[in-house]
Amino acid sequence: MKFPKPQKKAQVIDPILPLINVVFLLLIFVMMMSRVESTNDYEVSPPVSTSEEPAGQRDSVLILTEDGQIQLNNLALDSQALLQYAREQKQSFPDEIVKIKADANVDAMKLIALMENLRIGGVNNLVLLTEKRN
Repeated sequence: MKFPKPQKKAQVIDPILPLINVVFLLLIFVMMMSRVESTNDYEVSPPVSTSEEPAGQRDSVLILTEDGQIQLNNLALDSQALLQYAREQKQSFPDEIVKIKADANVDAMKLIALMENLRIGGVNNLVLLTEKRN
């Protein structure tokens, strides 16, 4: 007796297989990008701070206009008040960075005198903000 040869079925790829591949790739990506941190043995609740800034670190923006007006953190000051403010802030924020945003038409000697006053007041970290030329 002769039995008919079974016909070979075409290999069927499950239509959900590409979705499974994508899910596993996403799982690998998430595992690679996540951070594993150890847990503490003790539960500690840190104290509440009324300050919004990190302790000992602060950046101030000083604006110097063409006509010599000084504004520090949206507060208009003259050169003597700026010197006093710098001395007071030195105790609270010794590593304070003062970013100077001066008008392009300000006399360089005025700018240097202002920077010298800040240095005398105890500010050691000065950054002069500039614009990139086109």
